[in-house]
Amino acid sequence: AVGLVSAVERDAIVNALDRVRTEMDDGSFVFAPSDEDIHTAVERRTTELEPAGAKLHTGRSRNYQVETDLRLWANDSPRFDHGTLFNQRTWINRGPPRLGDLRTHC
Repeated sequence: AVGLVSAVERDAIVNALDRVRTEMDDGSFVFAPSDEDIHTAVERRTTELEPAGAKLHTGRSRNYQVETDLRLWANDSPRFDHGTLFNQRTWINRGPPRLGDLRTHC
């Protein structure tokens, strides 16, 4: 732990994230026109509920957020085929040369 988020802030952020998840699940979550994607939408709403939510992305790239979200979703989904994810990652990392380097576009 490097102390970016105190224990009090952590608990408040987790509570806000739980509320965001509830809003997503029950359909009451409202996307704003300024939301670039799901990550900015979750961060925006979490920060509306808890100002410490602005620390959610500290030190994390968008690609890291996407990868983390995909892993969390995959772990929570009994229907997700983990082999497919591995094959997609392998294809992206070693894909056909005619497509260029896809890693720079992810």
